[in-house]
Amino acid sequence: MEDGKVADGKPSKDQLDFYFRTSRKYFDELAKEYQTKDPEFYKEHIASYYNNPFKSASGKKAAPVVILGIVLAVAGGGAAFFLTNTQSTTKKSTRTEEMARHEQSTTTENTSKATKEKVSITEPYVNYDSIAVSLLKTDFEKGAYYYGKKDYDAAEEYLNKIGKKDEDYYVARDVLKKIEKERNNRTAKKKPMEKIN
Repeated sequence: MEDGKVADGKPSKDQLDFYFRTSRKYFDELAKEYQTKDPEFYKEHIASYYNNPFKSASGKKAAPVVILGIVLAVAGGGAAFFLTNTQSTTKKSTRTEEMARHEQSTTTENTSKATKEKVSITEPYVNYDSIAVSLLKTDFEKGAYYYGKKDYDAAEEYLNKIGKKDEDYYVARDVLKKIEKERNNRTAKKKPMEKIN
């Protein structure tokens, strides 16, 4: 098995590194599957990740880890900004309401002005998923990102774009099967138990 190429539908070293870094849930499922189906492949290519979990985050392949760190830092900063801005907006909103009550007793004109000010206050909206996805290069990476977040609809959208000539095609099909299985399990859990007479 050469790096970057799939042999008999099995993931390459590069792909295993990628799954280990970006979608630990999928990597663990894949490891479990190969541990039973193909123990030799598991011992040779997967077991080392569990013996040395820092292995895949070193050297020139650490860039995705750094990118993920940056995305998380941006998300944390954005969340802090959002919370701070929300608190100040709430204070402004409370002040505006007090002004509106006070002015309502004097003139109708002042009341409409305070109401206009109150309506003009808006809260910022930041979609952190779109920021994270914009940093990913391939449809498989984007699908794996959403699969890890359990957003199966979005994951399917990207995974279904992967063509047969893509090196991630077989793995993408495998993830799509897992999504279908997960949905079937959820549906089965939601069904109410029938009474037996």
